[in-house]
Amino acid sequence: MTYVAKDRPRIGRLGAGRMSFQLAGRLLDAGHDVAVYNRTRAKAEPLAERGAAIVDRPDQLAHQDVVFVMVSASADLEVVTTGLRRSTHSPVPRPGLLVDSSTVSTQI
Repeated sequence: MTYVAKDRPRIGRLGAGRMSFQLAGRLLDAGHDVAVYNRTRAKAEPLAERGAAIVDRPDQLAHQDVVFVMVSASADLEVVTTGLRRSTHSPVPRPGLLVDSSTVSTQI
């Protein structure tokens, strides 16, 4: 069975490592609007060929309906989520939903 997006929420992905890259690809294949930030931009660029928007900073995902985070270190998680929270000082709203799938400390 193939899933096809009906409401097409705008989705952001923070991180384009091995697993997150594959998940972003599945979202694109299902017709979702996906924007991706990765510290090493070159790792995210192949997703642009599949329709993703590649952004230069985490706060540029603040307008997305849902942002999935998948990073590899606690410090990285703190940096990217702080960047999203700071977006409240701009006219761009924060993401509607922030989903963290990182395997890091719960003490942030």
